[in-house]
Amino acid sequence: MAINNLVLTIEDARAFAKLLLDETGDLFWTETEQTRLANEANRAVYRELISSNPEYFIKYTGPVSWPSDTESVDLTSGSYLGQTPYKIITIEDTDDSGAVARDNMAYKWKPMRFVDRFMVNRTAERIVRDVGRFYVVVGKNLYIAPIPNESLNVHFYWVPRLPATSNATDTLLRTDQSVENGAAEEFGDLVGVYLAKLMNAKQNGNNPVIESLWVEGLARMQSNAQSRQIDEPIGVRVTRGPWE
Repeated sequence: MAINNLVLTIEDARAFAKLLLDETGDLFWTETEQTRLANEANRAVYRELISSNPEYFIKYTGPVSWPSDTESVDLTSGSYLGQTPYKIITIEDTDDSGAVARDNMAYKWKPMRFVDRFMVNRTAERIVRDVGRFYVVVGKNLYIAPIPNESLNVHFYWVPRLPATSNATDTLLRTDQSVENGAAEEFGDLVGVYLAKLMNAKQNGNNPVIESLWVEGLARMQSNAQSRQIDEPIGVRVTRGPWE
C-alpha cells in the first residue's frame, strides 16, 4: 500500500488510520480516544524527527537580557522562551544588544553538569577568560556559571515542545498553529500510520501491513530529515578579522 502524503491535520490522521485498519465506524474508539491517541502519535513522530535532525524545528529567541549577579532564570517566563524547551541547541551572548554580526561577535556557552557550577564559580575570572560561560537546564530553570557581574545579551537557539490539541483541524507536527513550518506536508502521513498502530493495539492486533508502513515511513523520514542539506555541516570558528 502506498502511503498517503496528504495527511495534514488531526482529522486527516484519524481518517487515514481507520482506512489502514479497514474500519469506517468508531466501534473500538470514541472520538475523544482517537484525538488523545492522535496527539500521542503526533508527539512520537515529532520525537523521531528531532532525533534524526535536532535543527528541523529550531527556533531563535533573542537577544534577551540576563540580569547581573543572577545565577538562574525561569525559561517559562515571557521574558525568555515562554515554555520549557524540548531541547537547547545553542546559547550565546554578545557584547551589544543587537543581532549577532561581525562587529557583535557571539560567545558560545558550553553545557555543564549541575553539580559542577560551584567549581566553575570558584574560578570565575579565569574560566570566562580562557573557556567562556557554562549552562545547565534543570526543570524550567536555566543556570549559568560563572555568575555574571554585569548584564548579558543572550541569544537562544532551541526546539520548542509540541503542544497537545483537541481541535480536529489543527495541523500535525506544528509547534505553533499560527506559524507554518511545512513539516506536516512531508511527514503527516506517518502520524496516521503510528495512530493506526496505537488503535490496533487496543484491538490486541498485530497488523503486518501497518508495521511495514511504519518501518518504511520512519526510514524515509530519517533519511529526508538528515539530508535537507547536500553538503555536510562544518564547525566554523571565527578569530580576529580585519574589522578588529
